Amino acid sequence: MTGPAYVELACASHFSFLHGASNGVDLLGRAFELEHVGLGIADRNTVAGVVRVWLALRDARNTCHEVLGEPPPGFKLVTGARLVFADGTPDIIAYPETRYGWGRLCRLLSTGNLRADKGDCVLRLEDLLVFHQDLLLIVLPASTRREDEGKERKAEKQTILPPDGKEASFAFNVISAQAGIHIPHPGGSLLAGENMDSRLRGNDGGASGNVIPFPALAPENRDVLRRTLATLRNVTAGRVWLGAAMRRSGTDRRSLARLAKLARTAQVPLLAINDALYAAPEDRPLQDVLTAIRLGITVQDGGKRFEANAERHLKAPEEMARLFRDCPEAIEETLRFHERIAFDLNDLRYEYPHEPVPKGKLPLKWLKQLVGRAAAEKWPQGIPPKVHDMLREEFALIGSRPDLPYYFLTVHDLVRFARSKNILCQGRGSAANSVICYLLGITSVDPTRHDLLFSRFMSEDRNEPPDIDVDFEHERREEVMQYVYERYGRHRAGIVATVIHYRSRSAVREVGKALGLTEDVTTRLVSTVWGSYSNRMEEERFKETGFDLANPEIERLNHFVA
Repeated sequence: MTGPAYVELACASHFSFLHGASNGVDLLGRAFELEHVGLGIADRNTVAGVVRVWLALRDARNTCHEVLGEPPPGFKLVTGARLVFADGTPDIIAYPETRYGWGRLCRLLSTGNLRADKGDCVLRLEDLLVFHQDLLLIVLPASTRREDEGKERKAEKQTILPPDGKEASFAFNVISAQAGIHIPHPGGSLLAGENMDSRLRGNDGGASGNVIPFPALAPENRDVLRRTLATLRNVTAGRVWLGAAMRRSGTDRRSLARLAKLARTAQVPLLAINDALYAAPEDRPLQDVLTAIRLGITVQDGGKRFEANAERHLKAPEEMARLFRDCPEAIEETLRFHERIAFDLNDLRYEYPHEPVPKGKLPLKWLKQLVGRAAAEKWPQGIPPKVHDMLREEFALIGSRPDLPYYFLTVHDLVRFARSKNILCQGRGSAANSVICYLLGITSVDPTRHDLLFSRFMSEDRNEPPDIDVDFEHERREEVMQYVYERYGRHRAGIVATVIHYRSRSAVREVGKALGLTEDVTTRLVSTVWGSYSNRMEEERFKETGFDLANPEIERLNHFVA
């Protein structure tokens, strides 16, 4: 690759719900096209979106991805999160430098999630000062917190993570909520009169009409930013940067000069970002629709609550170098930042609990002892040779990986508890192919009688952990969950999250409302969609309901949901 090199480190996917307009795979493909040397995905207070992007990159390297081309040589994906604080602290993009840093980031996000109701996250600067270890931090000029974000649930409903021995308490002055981006009106009155047009309000989505300078670098915000940089530099020396974006607002060069001066004063490097919300310029209309849905308005009433232009997309390195020609070191800093990150999602491995193994026992020997007892009870006249052979095969594979005995013992522990309390439970799926699962009482199907293949459940060729699904009696499932919390600790147990996304019916309703279509029109359209699992709105659906796709409004709706 000739010319300047660049890495976009402030990129949001659609897992920044109703903020990001592109999925991670599209962002990755666009980065390939532009010949970026890497890409950083950082969604708002979550790392949920990075797995799919990482898997897509892995498949692209193996030349088996249907959409992506071949990645540029040396391309590296880095994964982090955009921390949006409830106390007025400017947004901070955090990337784990190491595997340990990933753990600190996840623990930080868990702390914020446990304070809030579902879907929200309450973080304060003091939380970051506790969990900052091995995190590389890009401080942004302002906070993007909305007025409906960062609301704490009642104290009695909060869950507090116990300290792990590595946290410390800090006595730094924490920036108050009033010091951040939400600028209070003097005397509680509106800046431009009580009847301010909603389209002239700022893009914070608040009902109070706070007007946010674009870019948000008013004197009040500069003071907050200065104090934030000073605090973080004292605690995380060498791991703090100041991010700067050029938004084509008419004041870009002056704002960049102010940020460069502030970075020099704070003794932190300046780093170039474009703060991308979508992959390409043509995705901007979709981002407007998502913003309208989030704010509960139509696109016609969006006004200044929408982005001022279509510049928040991934840009070519040459274009970024041109925009930052006054501060070329900010472009070079993206490469230095990117090179420092050694962590990759491939570093993550399952770490199973050790509690089911009695003190002084080895996990594999203890598993064999439990299975041997069960086999002796099942066949008191002697274990059949076929069962011997199957057990030998299964134990050979389980013993080849030190973590697997813990996995089987943990599942057995849960099933043992349920049966001791007369709670109905049943293992299902390919686990029924294992004679070990059968003897431990996890499944009730005897694989020796039905000639089931253990390789369908586990094999050396499948580089993944086994999957044992156990169904517990619905009415008493909570008892099992409480046992898990008590035995293994709440800080080490969690319910698997499901990602809610739009299906065709809900997409038509929400997008239609944002486009200004009446409810009777959208109801008529979705009347042809049966069930809740349809993920496409075919053109035939529009024709069946009598709507003409040549109509510009219907064509726009079809464009966004089809």
